[in-house]
Amino acid sequence: ERQLNALIATIEQFCAKEESLQSELGSDLVSQLTVDEQITIDKLNDTIEEITQELKEIIKKRVELDGTKTKLEHQIANNYRKNRNQINTDLERMHIENVRSVIEDLEREYTILSDKLNEHEKQTDAIDRIINNLDKELKNKQKELEQLKNSNRDIDEHINEEKRNADKYEVKLRNAQNKLDESTKRQNEIGVPPDGLDKYKNIPVKELQRDLDRAIIELKKYAHVNKKALDQFLQFSDERDKLTNRKAEIDEAHRHIVDLIESLDNKRFETIQFTFKQVSLYFTEVFKRLAPEGTAHLVIKKGDNEDYDSEQVSSQSSTQQMSVDEFTGVGIKVSFTGRTNEMRDMQQLSGGQKSLVALALIFAIQKCDPAPFYLFDEIDQALDPQYRNAVAEMINELSQKAQFIITTFGPDLLKYGDKFYGITYRNKVSQIRSVTHEEALEFVEDNEVQNQVTQPVTTATQS
Repeated sequence: ERQLNALIATIEQFCAKEESLQSELGSDLVSQLTVDEQITIDKLNDTIEEITQELKEIIKKRVELDGTKTKLEHQIANNYRKNRNQINTDLERMHIENVRSVIEDLEREYTILSDKLNEHEKQTDAIDRIINNLDKELKNKQKELEQLKNSNRDIDEHINEEKRNADKYEVKLRNAQNKLDESTKRQNEIGVPPDGLDKYKNIPVKELQRDLDRAIIELKKYAHVNKKALDQFLQFSDERDKLTNRKAEIDEAHRHIVDLIESLDNKRFETIQFTFKQVSLYFTEVFKRLAPEGTAHLVIKKGDNEDYDSEQVSSQSSTQQMSVDEFTGVGIKVSFTGRTNEMRDMQQLSGGQKSLVALALIFAIQKCDPAPFYLFDEIDQALDPQYRNAVAEMINELSQKAQFIITTFGPDLLKYGDKFYGITYRNKVSQIRSVTHEEALEFVEDNEVQNQVTQPVTTATQS
């Protein structure tokens, strides 16, 4: 189930990233792409959307099959246990043929349920294979999108280069325009106006020829004037306007991306804050139950060596913006005397105190996010004697909604057990057998028998 949740989260992140890329690809930059590239992007987006929807449906079906599988397993176990006890009770008064008939019916029922369970397992395996194939295909599509993104990045760099060239051409065009104005002015000074014939009518031809030669020499100085300078100026001005508009669109897209990142950071902080407050509340309550004279609470550690409890995190998040990246971990403050000025860290506690704090944290998490069963191995070994009975009572309370399997050498945890098993080791062979409550007490009280090494008693408490 955790893997499914992680896969769903990955898909949601990829969808968010895909929407961001689509918003960028949907801008005027798409006009820089070829028709084939645009068609490829559209096909990839459609394919990814179909794969994502199909994957969500398959995951939903798998969760349903897992639930059905769990129900069948519980049904098989419960029916087998109930019918076995019933058979043991009725064996003394039933005829051997009736017993054999009941056994055959039970075997047929067990076979039918096993076949159903195997069928569901096969369906689950098939769905796993489909999910793996879809995951591979999804990764391939993601790589193609990354390649398209890199191509778009190259186009952006090309546009920026063209923009820089346009600025250079604009400077050159301005200089050319100045030269053109100066040339026009000098040409007007050299040229002959319409009424100039009367002015030069009485001047000798040789003198006019000398003036003409000088004018030709002056005109040759301006033989390389760019006559297309004005057209180039208009063209580059138009490109500059387009690039300016494109930059404004990119800035707007960047602003939306920054807003999205801030929104996701806020949601992540709210989730961490909610989970921390919930676990901290239950941790304080559970520790008070286990150690009535003590007090304890969780704190969040920051990079500046400051600690914040749940109330301080809530107050700071409402007055100033806090970043999840500032958090470096979670700590525990404990006082077994109830005095706030004697709060200590985990490193300052004894072995028994550390065990009690660890169990309190596990029980607090169990209240927030219950698990179907728990397996504890000699958790009471390091506990101080005054806390063992409180731990046993807490486990008995939590066993109403979950199953606890515990190994122990002490009698305290045996008080609330529903089923007991004794494990022995003799002649290099381990043996396990079901025992009564009285036998379990004798088992743990006298665990040193000649030629026999005794292992812990296993007790099971179930809802």
